[in-house]
Amino acid sequence: MNTMDKMDLCLLTIDVVNDYFQKSVDRWQKEQQFEVPRINLAISEMDADRYAELDTVDAFHEYTVTLNKLWMLEKDLDTELLVGIVAHECVHAFQLTREAIEEFPSSGKSGNPYWFCEYEIEARGYERAFVWLVNKKVKKLRKKSS
Repeated sequence: MNTMDKMDLCLLTIDVVNDYFQKSVDRWQKEQQFEVPRINLAISEMDADRYAELDTVDAFHEYTVTLNKLWMLEKDLDTELLVGIVAHECVHAFQLTREAIEEFPSSGKSGNPYWFCEYEIEARGYERAFVWLVNKKVKKLRKKSS
């Protein structure tokens, strides 16, 4: 993945996550009115220990994955980590939309602390899977361009 521009890779990751969840949206729409969230990408300064955060633009419909400017400027940025983090935040956008909530409960439905909250567990579980899907898509794009 190293040769692709970082921002292009982030946008590709958002597309891959959207494509994957589009299949689930059909099922969710049968259960409730569900609009696929729009996910934007931004870069901003934030605390050095943070990679990214998800900001709500319009509750239930539009979100922005904001990446840490300091981290994005790193010369040897781990692109798989980047894809995993962007995917993780995108999963949170779909969770918020699916659950029709504006923010996650501070301790999750079951009262578990942050790292054991079902939303965090689900988002972390998808990270490696989306890295695999994005790698597959990048290889396909490279074959087309050669």
